[in-house]
Amino acid sequence: KAYLTDFNIDREGQYSMGYKTLGLDLRDIADLGNHRLEYGIDYRDDTASFTGGGSITGFAATLNYLTVPDETVEILGLFVQDDFQVTEQLQMTYGLRLDKYDYVDRNGLVFKDDGLSPNVGLSYNISDGLDLNASYGRAFRGVTPLDVITANEGSMTNDPDAGPETAENYELGFQYANEIF
Repeated sequence: KAYLTDFNIDREGQYSMGYKTLGLDLRDIADLGNHRLEYGIDYRDDTASFTGGGSITGFAATLNYLTVPDETVEILGLFVQDDFQVTEQLQMTYGLRLDKYDYVDRNGLVFKDDGLSPNVGLSYNISDGLDLNASYGRAFRGVTPLDVITANEGSMTNDPDAGPETAENYELGFQYANEIF
């Protein structure tokens, strides 16, 4: 899949802002006996822009909308995910994603981050229609552009020591399905 997204908001007499994305997503699925392997690469090149042209007064203050330099981020991701049918009742999924971020903010600060996002999960079929499952995943996201309208205010800047975000997700659950439910 290749795509171009060009999103713009114009507020007459005050500002114009936009976010443009050029992307590519290449993936394949291989069925290898008890394994279903999905792997690929994705790439995004994003540009956030803000062009000021007016002001607004309210709450005892005047906000002047200024034009600020564009912010850009390139994100490259490589991933692999395996669905492994261990036994007739037990399925295991596991995968790994590597992301590389290259971000330049409106002040010329450069942020380069890369990190791994692993995941693992188990699903056990207890009876017809009832599965128990457990999973763990960790997600990584590098530094990306500020909200362009907030960034225009001038007081919002990136901390030069800003680092990437990580999140962890633990999940225990069940799934039940039959002809009625």
